[in-house]
Amino acid sequence: MSDPAGQILHIRLQQDDVWPPFDCEEVRGEPVGERRYRVLTAPAFAKRLAVDDIVTANPDASGRMWIDAMVQRGRHSTIRVIVLQPAEESELAAALTERGCRVGASPLPSLLTVDVPEATDYSGIRYLLEEGERRGDWEFQESAVSLHHDLGTHAR
Repeated sequence: MSDPAGQILHIRLQQDDVWPPFDCEEVRGEPVGERRYRVLTAPAFAKRLAVDDIVTANPDASGRMWIDAMVQRGRHSTIRVIVLQPAEESELAAALTERGCRVGASPLPSLLTVDVPEATDYSGIRYLLEEGERRGDWEFQESAVSLHHDLGTHAR
């Protein structure tokens, strides 16, 4: 029987001098074919990867599975938010959840990962994030914007 939480998949990260602070991270995936997995959780640091993307992965000598290629893009988007005003974190998480997003913690304090599902109004999410950024409450980065969401918004 497979793990209901999904298989742990590792991602090698490209680092500059200081970012990201790790050389790899983990996401969960469910098998969808030989060496193919559907991503189940949004990454905190990897770029151009979102929930529902299909990837290939191979084990290393210790048996850890490493993502090595993107096979098919899904229709979810991933956003990272660094909360600069800690008092705003729970309110932001609640507002994003209310709008249909899944908000997750990361290994770093005040860094949230946001999974934006296909049916979510992406322009409304961007507006919310831009307003908070203008106020200095947080900064955000669009890590992976699906073509589905990109068609309804302007380039950043």
